[in-house]
Amino acid sequence: MDALDLLVNRRSASRLAAPAPQGDVLANIIHAGMRAPDHGTLQPWRFVIAQDEGLARLSDVLHHAAQQDGLDEAAQDKARQAPFRAPMVITVIAHCEDHPKVPKWEQVVSAGCAVQAMQMAALAQGFNGIWRSGPWTHHAHVRAAFGCREQDEIVGFLYLGTPQLKASTTVVPLDSEKFVRYF
Repeated sequence: MDALDLLVNRRSASRLAAPAPQGDVLANIIHAGMRAPDHGTLQPWRFVIAQDEGLARLSDVLHHAAQQDGLDEAAQDKARQAPFRAPMVITVIAHCEDHPKVPKWEQVVSAGCAVQAMQMAALAQGFNGIWRSGPWTHHAHVRAAFGCREQDEIVGFLYLGTPQLKASTTVVPLDSEKFVRYF
C-alpha cells in the first residue's frame, strides 16, 4: 500500500483480535510515533504498552476509576471490559514541559500526531486499530496509574490488533467546501 493510498483510505477498526503487532512490526509502530512533528525537539510523548497481563492491569485501573465515580454495575463492567477489545492497548501521554517557545497545546497536538502515525504504521503492516479517548483520559485515578504529572495529558488509548471485519470500500465523498477555505 503506498503512502497516499494509506492516508486517503484509512479507516479505524473497532473489532480487533490476536495477534497484536510484535517484534519489528511493533518497533516500526513506536518509531513512527516518535517521528511526529515536534517543535523544539521536546519529544513530548510517552507510550505505555498493555498486552496480556498488562490488559488485566489496565482493566483493574478503569474498573477502580468507575467504582470511584459511583457508576452503576453495567458501567463498571463496561470499564472493566474495555481493554479487552483488542490484544494490545497503547496509552499515549503528552509529557509536557514548560518551554518559552513551545506552548503546552503544541506538545499535546504533537502527542496526538504520534497516535495517528502509530495507527498508520500499524495499518501499513497489516494490522489496524482505533484511537479511543473519553472521560478516563482525565480521571485522577487513571492519570495516577500512568504516572502523569499535573502538566501531562493522556491523549488517548490506541487499541491495536488484527482487524476482524473488512474495512468498507465505499468511498464517502468529502465535501471540501465544508472543510477547506482559501485565503
